[in-house]
Amino acid sequence: MFQPKPMAICLLLIPLIACFIHLSESANRTIDRVCSSTAGNSYKADPRSCKCFYKCNQAFYQARLCCENDLYFNPATQGCDDPKNVNCTIVAEDLPEYRDSSKTELTSAKPPVKPDLEICFEGIGHYPDPGNTTCFYHCDANNYAHHRCCAPGLAFNPEIRSCAW
Repeated sequence: MFQPKPMAICLLLIPLIACFIHLSESANRTIDRVCSSTAGNSYKADPRSCKCFYKCNQAFYQARLCCENDLYFNPATQGCDDPKNVNCTIVAEDLPEYRDSSKTELTSAKPPVKPDLEICFEGIGHYPDPGNTTCFYHCDANNYAHHRCCAPGLAFNPEIRSCAW
């Protein structure tokens, strides 16, 4: 009966491990390249997908997000938008697919409309929409601002951080 020697098994595994490390480093270089020009907190388009984008913080990658339904990421508005409002071109270069389930998130139906820290600098909670007294921003645990509006007849009260008569 054939019994492989431990050294032979190690020699077979080395190319496989080297390939995995190379692919992982290539994916990280792609993300680093996308976020490298970021001075503050912002979202950068994923060069492989019109629907997806990266949350960058001071040139560092934080999360890969994707717009729901048939929306595309719009770099001009820093949120999800109708495809007709977005000039999106998929990069033709051979970029590795990046998958990191611990950091990949999906946006909610109402994606962030501004860089998070402009609105969510105080953390989780409800904050007034300066342009509309009947609406507000809900900041979640990830510092994403989701635009919401009060029921008809109500206005957002910043003192109680809730809709009121």
